[in-house]
Amino acid sequence: ESHYSWIDELHRILKKNGVLLFTTHGSFYKKKLSLGELKKYNDGEIVERNYGKEGLRVYSSFQPPRFIRKLIEGKFQILSFYDGSEFSELIGTQDKWILRKI
Repeated sequence: ESHYSWIDELHRILKKNGVLLFTTHGSFYKKKLSLGELKKYNDGEIVERNYGKEGLRVYSSFQPPRFIRKLIEGKFQILSFYDGSEFSELIGTQDKWILRKI
């Protein structure tokens, strides 16, 4: 639920045609997921590990690109997407999203 609140707030504060860059734990991190988590991820669902309060270091989430596309639908246009599993040597392991506010 907080992902939806987060993207709504980013959309609210950006100017028209504003550009947003953010990173997510994407495909590179699939190897860290359990079989049940991997199924959720492959089905396009967010995977959350709630070992403590959200925002703490022990809380983590993994966002498949399909989830992010659904999350931003109607709010942002994708200008660029870089899969961390494909470009890890060049840009690091997290997925990179560059969006424009619609």
